[in-house]
Amino acid sequence: CLRWQAPELVFPNSFPSTRPDESTESSTSNAEASSLPKPTTQTDIYALGMTALELITEKKPFCSLAMDAAVVIDLYHHRTPARPSFSDVPSERPLRNDVWQFLMSCWSR
Repeated sequence: CLRWQAPELVFPNSFPSTRPDESTESSTSNAEASSLPKPTTQTDIYALGMTALELITEKKPFCSLAMDAAVVIDLYHHRTPARPSFSDVPSERPLRNDVWQFLMSCWSR
């Protein structure tokens, strides 16, 4: 599931918090649970964009990267998947610009 995860879930200490209530969390919460990154609406939208890309191309996100370690590096550097070429889209129509812009907006910060 790494290829669909938002970078802030993979590198929780490298991104500013997107949770408005983080500073008001109870101090009695379990230390282990509080150290785990928590999904947010923003991380869900990021994953939605990756899922939509997979549905359009019938290939997993970052399909040009064979190793998950390479995906981790791309996520760390805020890289997004490359726009699929005409031959990467199984349908008879090319990927429209507005659809690509939607996907890019899902991955924007």
